[in-house]
Amino acid sequence: MHCPAISTVHAILDRHGLVKRRRRWVYKPEGTPLSRPYFPNDLWCADYKGEFMLADRRYCYPFTVTDFASRYLISCEALANTQAMYAFTVFERAFKDFGLPRAAKNLLQQQARFDQFISTFNEQRPHQGLNMKYPAELYTPSPRPYGGLPELEYPFHDRTITVTRCGRICMGPLKINLSQAFAGQKVGVKQVEEKIWLVSFMQYDLGFFDHETCRITHVTGIDKMGYWRPRPELNRRPTA
Repeated sequence: MHCPAISTVHAILDRHGLVKRRRRWVYKPEGTPLSRPYFPNDLWCADYKGEFMLADRRYCYPFTVTDFASRYLISCEALANTQAMYAFTVFERAFKDFGLPRAAKNLLQQQARFDQFISTFNEQRPHQGLNMKYPAELYTPSPRPYGGLPELEYPFHDRTITVTRCGRICMGPLKINLSQAFAGQKVGVKQVEEKIWLVSFMQYDLGFFDHETCRITHVTGIDKMGYWRPRPELNRRPTA
């Protein structure tokens, strides 16, 4: 007598009201709080004020741009949709009429602001979670020096191949799709059977491919003795 599957038992118990359902936790997203500017043009706010139908049966999407500090309404445009390209034209017109809001002129100025923020955060701002201490009082640099990654070498493989930008292994006429995650990285390729190759990255074996399909298959063909046993589908030829 075979025992029924767990899912079958669960379905029967649930049908008779014997399963206690857990209350799911619902994530409630919270918006990013805005900074509090004190001067005009420190911060502009943009928003779509809903939509409504016109007499010609088309929808109108009011798009507004306001100055946060003064609440001055800079722009209110009737747009036919919410695509970004139409909003960009509104911003461009506002910039021409009112100038640019206050911002860093280049990356160097912005980086200077970030550097000041790092100093304030680490050395001048106490944290309640740290018993009102500064992070700089508790943090020490790691004693482990970074020496970079060594050059990848595969002395026990037949070939060392650099994966292309599109994530392929190219072996003459063979084009094997690996993954774009390995683009620019060197992998080792070793022939384990006739027309069957093993692909490795560092000390990890990624899978096998054959000359017919040129597809990577998961490493599942190694038996207990450490020998490669090709899966049946690798040698199966298509039938008419």
